[in-house]
Amino acid sequence: MLFIFRFVLFCLTFCSFVIARSVADMVDISRRHDSTCDDELEPYPKCPKATFTQWKYSNIPKSQISITDVESVSNGAYKVTVHFKTEKSMPLSSLSELKIMTPVNSFLFSRNANVQLITNPGDFTYTFTVNAINLIDGTKDELCIPAVSFQFDWCLVGVKDKSECKSWKYDNSYAIYTGCQDTIHKSDSLYCFQKKQCSSSSSVTPSSSNPPSSSEPPSSSEPPSSSEPPS
Repeated sequence: MLFIFRFVLFCLTFCSFVIARSVADMVDISRRHDSTCDDELEPYPKCPKATFTQWKYSNIPKSQISITDVESVSNGAYKVTVHFKTEKSMPLSSLSELKIMTPVNSFLFSRNANVQLITNPGDFTYTFTVNAINLIDGTKDELCIPAVSFQFDWCLVGVKDKSECKSWKYDNSYAIYTGCQDTIHKSDSLYCFQKKQCSSSSSVTPSSSNPPSSSEPPSSSEPPSSSEPPS
């Protein structure tokens, strides 16, 4: 009976050891650091205290161009939303063409090209994708959106009702620029944002299973004795 008891104990211990090693091989319990980044980027004017006087030295209405939203896309590209607002404007019926010239070149409104992405030429938003730039001016972890500019053409091709055009005191065609250099010829600031700040989080991740180890079971389990138990 003692022999049978010791043999059963050995079998149970050995099976438990093999199962434990198999489970351990299937699960990697080492800490893995996953990078998680905050997608909320807050744009801000690069030169908020500058005096922008393009409207004073050109025959154009005073306007504001601000970046309201920046979202990382991939490989250094960002989806950018710009908000344009001007103090003086005519209705859409008097507009021939409006396009963003920089940092992308695209019509927002065109009678010739049959494009209408806006309804109010005096207050609108537009979203585009562009690569950010590094100004290399000593500001740590800062990226900037290339300068935005718009081209307006009023009362020209395709405009049938020119009643509003007669009282328009500004040029029929003009461009509005942004930037932090030569601000007397700019209407608003360049916009920048801080690079993503990433943090690490720890997790336990399953890995591919490996065959059970062939190592011997714990030494506390003795193999069955070949001698007969005492009678």
